[in-house]
Amino acid sequence: MTNMTQSVLISSLLGIISKPGVIYLDIEDLENFFKKASAFSFGISEKAGKDRALKAVQEAISSLKNTETLNILVIISAKEDIELAEYCEVCRVAQLNKDTNLKCGIVRDDSLGDKMRVVVLGCDSTDVEL
Repeated sequence: MTNMTQSVLISSLLGIISKPGVIYLDIEDLENFFKKASAFSFGISEKAGKDRALKAVQEAISSLKNTETLNILVIISAKEDIELAEYCEVCRVAQLNKDTNLKCGIVRDDSLGDKMRVVVLGCDSTDVEL
């Protein structure tokens, strides 16, 4: 993992706790995920422009090691102007199959400008409760 990737991942995780959220994930969601996940993979993508939500989530998911992942935690970061349709698009694409447990949250981050950042964390553990 590069320093830049590590920095973005940590920033996104801390953003859940420290930045205003539109749809909240909280510290308990993170604890549940990391406490019981013996191993996880993740993907990060930032996109701007038309179809930014679709492009970002597709690229982030393509970085997961297993696309049959049972548990997905998604952190969407964007300016206040994020549209409900964009949120729904990210959630629809992140729901990899009918058995996927999915939890999505939105963190307001005005520093991104017109970009949307999507961080997808996935693990296969059946012990994780989202």
